[in-house]
Amino acid sequence: MEIVPKSYDDLTNKIQGLICDISRPNSEEMAAIYTRVSRIDPRHHGYSMDIQPDRAEEYTRSKGWEIFAIYADPARSGRNSRRPSLQKMIGDIRAGRVTVVVVHRLDRLYRNLESLLRFIRMIKAYKVRLVSVTEQIDTDNWWGRLVLYVLGALAEMYIWQSSARTREAKLERVMNGLSNASFRFGYCNGLCLTCKDPNGKDYCSRYGKPDRPESQRGRIPVPHPIEMYAVRIAANLYNKGKSDLEIAADLNGHVYRFSDGSEINFRTKGLPGQTKPGAFSRDNIREIIRSPYYVGLVAHYPTRPLDMDDELENP
Repeated sequence: MEIVPKSYDDLTNKIQGLICDISRPNSEEMAAIYTRVSRIDPRHHGYSMDIQPDRAEEYTRSKGWEIFAIYADPARSGRNSRRPSLQKMIGDIRAGRVTVVVVHRLDRLYRNLESLLRFIRMIKAYKVRLVSVTEQIDTDNWWGRLVLYVLGALAEMYIWQSSARTREAKLERVMNGLSNASFRFGYCNGLCLTCKDPNGKDYCSRYGKPDRPESQRGRIPVPHPIEMYAVRIAANLYNKGKSDLEIAADLNGHVYRFSDGSEINFRTKGLPGQTKPGAFSRDNIREIIRSPYYVGLVAHYPTRPLDMDDELENP
């Protein structure tokens, strides 16, 4: 029978003991390693999709457990269960292929306390336990479960705080007449020295030069040195009665001439991580012509409440 800590010192000693020796080796365990990141960011390596499985695998092998599979969900939120690899792992748990789930940190599994508790109840029904490498949590004992509940609540609190800060920042921009959307074609953030605009390197003449002060350190969109002329040409042709398709063809045939006599073709900005800059289509032109952004208006739409609803069975 486990003894409940009666004082703060007893509590501290219990936690330290739990961290030092969370569970005994069991060669019969079949482990599932789960990893996740909300977004891929090369600047932050702490939770990278390389480090997480490495740490979890090292821990698993130190316990003498066999690794059944490593499940990875890159660029997926921990708010809900709508993750393909998580669902695959749940299926393997239900099929009796796994006896222990290993994560690098608890918040890699969920940032939703209710969903986390549902997951724990589900794996408990299949006699599967959860182990967190960093926090040294093992749901095989009551103290590990208590720590899990506390950390699960803290993980969800991060979501609510992050959402509140984001909403506050967006509202501040709206009140100052600034857009919360990504930079539209014809504009950039003016951070030329560290430019990451799709139409920056090997395209824009200001690439790598000092930042433009009128952008206020990237807060205010500024006209892109080349794209702005394409927008003006499109607007002029539209006023002359040209169709979207005709305007697209005209821009695709246009070239921009630099002061040194060199030339470059106009091209779209593309979508970072999705499509590369390229030729104009009627859809590109329609977006320019119909957007209130190009006449100095900023659209602001009601923000939906943070959705934490989730179903483990049918996410």
